[in-house]
Amino acid sequence: MAQSTINAKTGTSGGHVRCGDAVWATARAGTGSTLDATQTSARVQSDFSGGSYFIRRGFLQFDISSIPTGSRIQSAIYKTYVSNLSDANTSGIIIAQSTADDTISTNDFTAVGTTSFGTVNYSDCANNTYEEIALNSDGVAYIQSNIGSTGLKFAHRDSRDFNNSVPTGDNEAVIEDGDSANPAQLIVTYNPPGAGALFGAL
Repeated sequence: MAQSTINAKTGTSGGHVRCGDAVWATARAGTGSTLDATQTSARVQSDFSGGSYFIRRGFLQFDISSIPTGSRIQSAIYKTYVSNLSDANTSGIIIAQSTADDTISTNDFTAVGTTSFGTVNYSDCANNTYEEIALNSDGVAYIQSNIGSTGLKFAHRDSRDFNNSVPTGDNEAVIEDGDSANPAQLIVTYNPPGAGALFGAL
């Protein structure tokens, strides 16, 4: 059994995209009146303020090519450093697949998966600390099917956005990206190729 701790990639592959509109469904579809992208924190948000809804979706990539081809993934933890927490409507962070471009842009607002790989409630988080999200079987299978990737892509969504539950206040968290002093990390436990045969011979 082996374990790798992999920091999120640096540069413009990490960040978040925001969309806002007076209509929740329009903001959520990415066709709202305001749409912008930033390659800083991988922030998540579902907010209602000033008569408009605002949604932020975060994106990060990980280079997992250090995990040998033929390995069997046993488990994975998505470790995020969170700050600026706001929890008006009992919300949380959901990790999912991403199909975003290598440089985050406004086109990536809809490049998010609809299958949850794991979640943590804001109420279980503390500002300016690391939180660990154990990835479920879908998340583990996603890593397994992409062993060797130099840019494994993940999306972060506020759970109100993910579940299409209209907010009445601000729900958000800042997730530090790979350029931060506290980068997001992927901790992967796996059996290297040949490990089963080796143990069986002992």
